[in-house]
This record gives sequence, structure tokens and C-alpha cells, in this order.
Amino acid sequence: MAVRPSLVAVLAGALALLPLAPARAGDPPDPCAMVAKDDAAKAVGSPLSAVKATTVGPSRSCSFHGARPLQGAVVTAFRWDSPAEARARFADMVKQSASAFGGAPVKLDGAGDEAVTVGANVYARKGTTAYVFNVFGARTPALAARTVALAKATMARVR
Repeated sequence: MAVRPSLVAVLAGALALLPLAPARAGDPPDPCAMVAKDDAAKAVGSPLSAVKATTVGPSRSCSFHGARPLQGAVVTAFRWDSPAEARARFADMVKQSASAFGGAPVKLDGAGDEAVTVGANVYARKGTTAYVFNVFGARTPALAARTVALAKATMARVR
């Protein structure tokens, strides 16, 4: 199964980012409340079979599961105390992810104050909050496009 190594790599990469984001006074927003279920289903490529919220350390995540095994998406949110700290931490997160995934970040317009893609993943920041968008599957241009669409639709609702 070619999808399983991608899933493991993405999850390992996301967990490796947690030390970059120390716990803050304010909790990050709940991605399950931020992401429209219809947008998540489009990104996953099928109706959703389950949605699960998780809090790990300083982050909150929402996983959206599709009808087939390994079909899903995860959106993770981090929050910092100030816009300056958020910009610095976001830059560190992107740099570490680019190194881990072996790809240069590509600027993405229309998804918050700043956003980039690294491979098929999207990293977006607005104010003091950063979001990481991962859609699972074979790393193809179509998957990357669905991840970008999910990020843009979600970030348009972030205040």
C-alpha cells in the first residue's frame, strides 16, 4: 500500500512540530468548528464517516475520516501570545517541515496573513494562530489542489 508510508510520514512530521509550539495562555481554536464538513468531504474525496477532535499539548486537531481506510484529513491549530511570536514560530514550523519533507515552501495567496505549501500540505497563519492542513492519499497534484482548496475555504472563515 503506497498510501500508508505517506500517512506515517505526515503524522510523524506533524508530531515533530509540537515542541516548536509551547503551551500558551489562550487555547487554539477548535478546527472541528472552523472547517466546514462539506469542505472536508470534498478534500477527502468522499462523504465523511467520522469527525474526531483531539488536543495534544499546545495544539488542537480535528481528523475527518472518509468512507475508505486511510482516506482522511487532519487540520491542526496552534496559538501564540503575540503576532510577532506567531510569525517567528510559523517560520520555524515551515522551515522544519520543508526539511523533514524534502521540499521547498511555496507561497500561497488567499489563505490568511501568510501561507505556504510544503509538498501536498498547507501551513497558514492568521494573527496569532497557525493551521496545518493535511489530506491523506497518494501525493499527487490533485491531492495538493484539494488541500489548498480546504485551507482557503477554512481560512476565509477565520476572523
